[in-house]
Amino acid sequence: MGSCDPIRYNNIRTDLKSTDCIAIYIRMDTMDNSDVPRNPEHRREWIKYQLRLRGYTLKALGQELRVSRHAVKLALIKPYPRLEQAIAAKIGVPPHYIWPERYDAAGHPSRPKGRPRNA
Repeated sequence: MGSCDPIRYNNIRTDLKSTDCIAIYIRMDTMDNSDVPRNPEHRREWIKYQLRLRGYTLKALGQELRVSRHAVKLALIKPYPRLEQAIAAKIGVPPHYIWPERYDAAGHPSRPKGRPRNA
């Protein structure tokens, strides 16, 4: 197997051989929650990296969902169910893999719904 020309993946130039790219595609398809960093700061960077691998930026994702890029960034820091679902769908894993502290074991949000009630 000789060297091959650099290839493009989502407009990102790479110097990988096609067999290397196949390994990357397989790895992305077999991702599980052990691949997600536990440190929140590292996790945010990992999420942005995973989105970039799939051709998205926070701004592009926000435009697609008709929200600001700041709203998407906020979902990386604070619970935001709609955007958590969208981000997880783009990455290809359930939201509870990315944010285990925000979901229970069944994958349901572990936070109260609606506004707090005054007594």
